[in-house]
Amino acid sequence: MKPKSNSTVVLAGLESAGKSALFRGLSGFETGDETNYRGSTVVCRVCRLAECDCDIVDTPGIRVADDANTTLQALAAMQKADVLLLVARGTHAVSEVQTLLEEIDISGRRSALAITFADKAPAEVEQLADHYRSALGIPVVLINARELSADDRRQVLEAVNAAQPLKHAEQPTPAVSTTQPASTWFEHRFLGPPLALLSVLLMFALPVYAAYEFAAWAQPLADALFITPMKTALEWLPPLGQAILTGGYGLLTLGWYSFLWAFPVVLLMAISVALVEETGLKDRITSALDPWLRLVGLSGRDLIPVLGGYGCNVVAVMQSRSCSRCTRGACVSMIAFGSACSYQIGASLSVFSASGHPWLFAPYLGLLFIVGALHTRFWHGALASSAAEPLHQRSFLQRPSARAMW
Repeated sequence: MKPKSNSTVVLAGLESAGKSALFRGLSGFETGDETNYRGSTVVCRVCRLAECDCDIVDTPGIRVADDANTTLQALAAMQKADVLLLVARGTHAVSEVQTLLEEIDISGRRSALAITFADKAPAEVEQLADHYRSALGIPVVLINARELSADDRRQVLEAVNAAQPLKHAEQPTPAVSTTQPASTWFEHRFLGPPLALLSVLLMFALPVYAAYEFAAWAQPLADALFITPMKTALEWLPPLGQAILTGGYGLLTLGWYSFLWAFPVVLLMAISVALVEETGLKDRITSALDPWLRLVGLSGRDLIPVLGGYGCNVVAVMQSRSCSRCTRGACVSMIAFGSACSYQIGASLSVFSASGHPWLFAPYLGLLFIVGALHTRFWHGALASSAAEPLHQRSFLQRPSARAMW
């Protein structure tokens, strides 16, 4: 039975289940807020699909027994769904499907199940899919959401069209092994946190250094090709007009220099962060730094929006919706005092360079972060180990997807 016209299909699943990648594959959106780390989707997104004459809704990942704003948003969206498309990882399908059935009110609501990470799931997952088709009485599809093929997309839409109310037949669930992500040095008890901190520094230091070298090379060319001809062309202006437009701090000259020094930082930092996110390394970094961050009142989960603040503070505050209520205030404080947006970083770098002391940028950035951490600790105190949900599961490490990054 096809969904009725103007019906709503809501993707429902735990964090990192692949909902946003599936949404991207179904909708055709080339870009989005989702990436390969937990909690990357912080708002519900909607897209109209002509094939099923329905709206498909991507929701933030559910965190069990969590009071994050994103979890509340997801649960609220599910209450309004005409069709629920449950999403669970094939690597952990048994536990995730059981959790979804326990946490979401599915009674009487037409549902289907998409099992993702089919490329990483154990061979028994086919048998498990057959079991769910029989025991739950709903359509079940096995897919690789991050590389959704045309055939996978067709199967998902057919499952949505054939969605049925859930039934609970008493059938024993077959034993299926789980596939755990590979361990790295980030999971080492003693080496993990320092390595994670070094990775964070390199994630920002390398693009800033590359941007500085590029701007230092390009500035003489810009002077010869644009600045000098522009000053010559505007020599007819009175002295005040020349000072305002083409003087040392003129709107045209300083504006051009600011763009030259700031834009490469914005671009290269965006690429750097996207690479770390898409490969899954950012998830490992946040997990490793969780114990240290609790000393200043944050959890590992809060590092995601704090680092996002080095790209854009506005986006970072939006990402803080994925934080627990007990840490969101501290996270926003840290963003406000310790996260310099990428354009601010570029502008500061250009000022230090113009003064002949570009090396001051490193202590400036370090001091900014330290002041933010002290401010957060002073106002909010340390975070107890039980105050926010600890980080357990890890994302799979994989090659970055150019489609997702751009």
